[in-house]
Amino acid sequence: TVVYKGDNVTVGTGNKTIGTNPDTQVVLDQFYKINKETLGEFLRLEYTGFQNSKYGNVDIGKILVSFSGWKPNYEKDTYDPSGIYFNNKLTDGFWYVHSDGVTVDITLYDKEGNLIDLKDGTAYITAGSLNSEGTGSKYIEKAEIINDKEHNEYGGSGLALPESTVKVHEGAGIYGGDVLYSEKNNEVLVIYGDVNDSTIRKQTQAAIKAWGDTETNRAIINKYINWDNSNDNKKEIFGAGLFKVHGNKIKIRFSTGIGSAWATYSTSIPKMTLDAVHPGKAPERPALKIEVEKKQIVLKKNSSVHIHYVDVYNDIQNGVTSGFDHVNLRHGTELGEHVQHIEHLAIDDEYQNTLWDWASAGYVLAEMYVPEALKGTIKDDPQHHYVYLTHNTAPEDRHMYVNQVIHYIYEDGTPAHEDYNGKTLHFVQTGTKDLVTGKITWDGEWTKTQTFVTVVSPVIEGYTADHLEVGPYYITVTNDNYGNNLDEEDTVVYRPNTTTPDPDPTPTPDPEPEPTPDPLPEEDEYPHQPEFDEEDEILTPHASTEPGKENKGTGTAKVAPVKAATVSDEAKTPETVSTTEGISDESTEVAEKSQNEETLPETGDKKAEAAGVLGALAATMGITGLGASRRRKASAKVNRKDKKNGK
Repeated sequence: TVVYKGDNVTVGTGNKTIGTNPDTQVVLDQFYKINKETLGEFLRLEYTGFQNSKYGNVDIGKILVSFSGWKPNYEKDTYDPSGIYFNNKLTDGFWYVHSDGVTVDITLYDKEGNLIDLKDGTAYITAGSLNSEGTGSKYIEKAEIINDKEHNEYGGSGLALPESTVKVHEGAGIYGGDVLYSEKNNEVLVIYGDVNDSTIRKQTQAAIKAWGDTETNRAIINKYINWDNSNDNKKEIFGAGLFKVHGNKIKIRFSTGIGSAWATYSTSIPKMTLDAVHPGKAPERPALKIEVEKKQIVLKKNSSVHIHYVDVYNDIQNGVTSGFDHVNLRHGTELGEHVQHIEHLAIDDEYQNTLWDWASAGYVLAEMYVPEALKGTIKDDPQHHYVYLTHNTAPEDRHMYVNQVIHYIYEDGTPAHEDYNGKTLHFVQTGTKDLVTGKITWDGEWTKTQTFVTVVSPVIEGYTADHLEVGPYYITVTNDNYGNNLDEEDTVVYRPNTTTPDPDPTPTPDPEPEPTPDPLPEEDEYPHQPEFDEEDEILTPHASTEPGKENKGTGTAKVAPVKAATVSDEAKTPETVSTTEGISDESTEVAEKSQNEETLPETGDKKAEAAGVLGALAATMGITGLGASRRRKASAKVNRKDKKNGK
C-alpha cells in the first residue's frame, strides 16, 4: 500500500513481468512516475499481513519501504517515463527505470508496531547479477550500503565472495558505506541469445582481448563463460556480492549508469564457501538471516525459454498466408519490446507463461502459436518460440450532410417570404481501420445519389418571381468531393408587376384635304378654216390681259419659225392676243403662258401647294396635248399653201 507520495510523483500505467511459472512468476503491476530529480523521500510503501515471517522469535507485523535519491537518466530509452514498478509482495522487490539509481530504506515492525532492531551478524543480503563493462564504462551495476556513522543506528559492510569479480569498495562521503561492483569487465562473458560453439568462440576472443591472453584468464573464461545466462547456477557467483547488515533499518543505494535494474530483497546465496571471509559462528536464524554453512551447495544446471512476437502483416499483403518462419525465411518484423524471457530455471523444471495481450495493441493471430509458448519443460539449450501476428481491422464510418435553402427577397434585399429549408441529405461511407497503425482505407460505397425535389416559388400578390421554381438537384457524394461544400443555396427575387394600359381604339386619321380639281381646259375657239387657206395664219393661245394679274403658268411653248406676213384687216385676232416686240423676219420665239393652267390663290397651306402641283402637272399634260394638235393643224396649212403656190 502506498502511504506517501511526493508532489513530483504521479500514478502511471503498465507493468513488468519476470518469469512465467505461476508459482514463481513476478508481476510488478503498479507503476509510479517520478517527474523530476528528488533528493529526499518521494514514495513510501507499507507491507502488512505477514503470517509466518519472523525475526528470531519476534513476529513481523509490517515493513515500510521508502524510496529517495532519484535522478532521471534516459541513456537507454528516451520514450518510456521515469519511475518505479512494484507490487503488493515485498519479496518481489522493485524495478526502477530511467534513473541513475534509487536509495531504499527498509524498516521492520512487530505485531504491536514496535521497531525491530537487527543485531550485528544476524542478517545478510545478497546482491547478485552485478554486471559491469569495467572501469570507465557507464554500465556498472552497483549496490552501496549506507551507514549512519553519526548515530550508528543502522549500517553494514560488504563481503567479497571467492572467485567473484565483484569486490568491496569504500563508499563516498561521510555517510557512504561499502560499495559492491566489478572493476573487471564481466559482461564480456555474457552470451545473449543462442549458446553455441560460434557464440562461445566469439565471447572467448572478446574476453581475451579485454583481459589479456594469460593462462589464468583462459581458465577463468572456460569456467565462467555465459555466467549471467548460464545453464549452471554455480557460475552466478562470478557476479555476486554480500552485505552484512545491522540496526533499526537497512539502507542500500542501487545504481547503474544506464538507468534500469531490478532489485530484490533476496535471502538466497550463490554456491560458495566462506572459509576465507567467514564472519564467525552462525547465529540464530532470524527471518532475514542467511545461514552460512561450510559445505558445497550443488544445484542443477539452468536454462531458459524465450517467447518472440512477430508482425507478419506485410508478408500477408504480399501473398504469404501460412508457414511463417522468422529465423530462416525472415518473415515479419519482431516486436522486440514484447519479448518474454523465462530464465534461471533448472533443467526439467516445468514452466508456464502468460502471453502478451496483443489484442490491446490491435493485433490478431496470423497463425496458431506452438503450445510451448504457454507452458513446457526447461530443456538443456535455450528455447525460442515465435508467435506470428497480423493487424486487426475494424469498420469505420464517415458521414456527410448536405442541406438546401432558398431565400425569397425583394429587389432591395428585404425578405419577401420565409426561407425554404429542404430536407437534409445524409450520406455514409464505411471504410476499414487498421487497429495497429490507425490508418483508415476508405474503400466502401457511398450512399447512392439523393435528390432535392423541385420547389415552386410562393405567389406574392403584385409581384413576379424571377424563378417560378427551383430544382430539382441531384446530389452525389464521392471520395473526390468528400469534404467539399455541396449545399444548395438559391435566391428568388420578386419584382413589382408593371401596369400596362388598355390599348387605344384605332384612331380616326386626320382628314386629308380634298384636292381642288383642276378646271377643265377651255377649248380654244378657232374660226373655221377651209381645208386649203389662202394665207398663213399665226395662232396664239389666249392670254389673260386682266390688269394686276400675273400669269402663273410655267409652260413655254416654242413655235416653229414662220415667215413674216402682213395681217389683213379681215383677219380675226383673239382679244387676248398681246403683241410682242422682237419678232424678226426669220423666226419668232413666243413664250406663252398656258391659258389652260389655273392658278390657285396663295394661302400658305402646304396641302394646297401639293394640290396645286398636281393641278400644274395636269395642265402641263393638257398643254402638251394642245401643242401637238396645233402642230398638226399648222402642218396641214403649210401643205395647202405649198400646193397653192405650186410647190
